[in-house]
Amino acid sequence: FGKHPECANTVSAIIESLDTKGFLLEITLKDGTIISNVRVYYEGEISSGNDLHNMAINMHRKAYNKLGVVYKVQNGYYQQVAKMIGFVLYKKVKARPYQFAASILVASTAMLGSFVSSRRTPKEGLGSN
Repeated sequence: FGKHPECANTVSAIIESLDTKGFLLEITLKDGTIISNVRVYYEGEISSGNDLHNMAINMHRKAYNKLGVVYKVQNGYYQQVAKMIGFVLYKKVKARPYQFAASILVASTAMLGSFVSSRRTPKEGLGSN
């Protein structure tokens, strides 16, 4: 990910700073060595704070995806994702509580109706000759 030749042996990385070209990381190698100011260039154009935020998220996901599922489970990646999803849902519910409640009511009514209709057995003699 970075230009330093030891980046392939990285076990963790922390953003130290950023500038117009990319992030500067402090990386920890498998042998415990710490290397500072490892530059990771942005993967596109940055013209606003929102662009930077989205770029950081995409680069973070890309880095974790290269590490594999086992690493993600062991290091709490999925817990982090679940918290983020929960926070986004919380914000949506807080912004429109009545709309959310109505959606839940409609969905649960549909599920209940589907369950009840699947449990009904056709009565003999109705509609048959």
